[in-house]
Amino acid sequence: MQLLPPASAGFSPNSTTRSSGAATVLDAVSGSATGSFGAAITALAALSPAQQSAALEKLVPSPSRAVTVVTRDTMTSAMDRISVRLDGLRAANSQFDAQQLASTGAVTGLAAGGAPLKYGVWTKTFVNDNRQGAKDGFAGYSGKGWGLAAGIDREFAPGFIAGLALTYTRSSIDYQDQLAGSDTGIASYQLSGYASKEIGQGYLEGLVAYSVQDYESKRNTVVSGNAKGDYSGEQWGVRIGGGLPYRLGANTVLVPQARLEWNQVQQNGYTEKDSALALHVKGNTADRLRSSLGAQLNHETQWGSLRARPFVRAFWNHDFENNGVDSTANFVGGGAAFRTTGQNLDKDTYSAGIGVGLYASNNFTATISYDHDMGSGCADTAQAMARWLF
Repeated sequence: MQLLPPASAGFSPNSTTRSSGAATVLDAVSGSATGSFGAAITALAALSPAQQSAALEKLVPSPSRAVTVVTRDTMTSAMDRISVRLDGLRAANSQFDAQQLASTGAVTGLAAGGAPLKYGVWTKTFVNDNRQGAKDGFAGYSGKGWGLAAGIDREFAPGFIAGLALTYTRSSIDYQDQLAGSDTGIASYQLSGYASKEIGQGYLEGLVAYSVQDYESKRNTVVSGNAKGDYSGEQWGVRIGGGLPYRLGANTVLVPQARLEWNQVQQNGYTEKDSALALHVKGNTADRLRSSLGAQLNHETQWGSLRARPFVRAFWNHDFENNGVDSTANFVGGGAAFRTTGQNLDKDTYSAGIGVGLYASNNFTATISYDHDMGSGCADTAQAMARWLF
């Protein structure tokens, strides 16, 4: 005989603003649910009010902004890496730098009076770490990731370079606080097109990107094991930017920069499995428009046969669309759909970084850099890049 939960489970009084929708549905079906779904509701009803409140937080799609932030950051970070790449190309190809290199024998091609080197291939590897504590009642999280990128570009005309890049990123998110025991893994595959054009003393650059994501989620339901989800999504992005170098000394240049970036994240709907409290979650779409203002300070120096260009940079980033991503879901076992309000993104964040570019005599260049992003949470990214000319 199936044991039915009491007719008035009374979950709503123990819910929060994030779990109230699910609690209302559970109250509505608590007298009629059967099978494993009914047994799970019975187990929930047997918990103390404090335990119920904690458990209800885990019965909704994660309202934390972690997945949104990490998904968007994979594309933004890939664009940042390409921008660093373009910056290195401009440094290597500028008239001042070409003269410096030619005088030391550290360049071939047009600057040294030889045949032009039109093509470049490059590869990068990177690691990142994202962290945020609990805020406004939303759980904190810790995220880690790594990735590989490779590309090819060509100088189509003096001062005009364009190319294509492929990026693979693997990220993992571990939730904390009331969502402890739940996690999400993300694999992202991105194709980017980019170009840079020198205009007078300044430059303009543009990037377009498309990526697909594969998500694997695990949600700790407390009383009915882990509900597992497997779903996909896609993302579009466009960035335009520019800068105007100011020479502060014979070997030192300050480059004020401005960027505007738009992206759209689409996540497909999915149905969880392996739990009586599994959810069917509807797909959603979210747009972001972000501006960045900052500057990079470059200094030229010579290290034996290598020309080195250490740099520091800092940016203020402002999001015009920072609303959280709301989720609509329903229990697979029964009941009406309910809505869960997502956590807002930071409206303003700040980033700072350091690095060094190395330019060798055998048509080889390399860059290593480290960046730190600051908001209500923080993120760290380290990367290394190598490029060959032919």
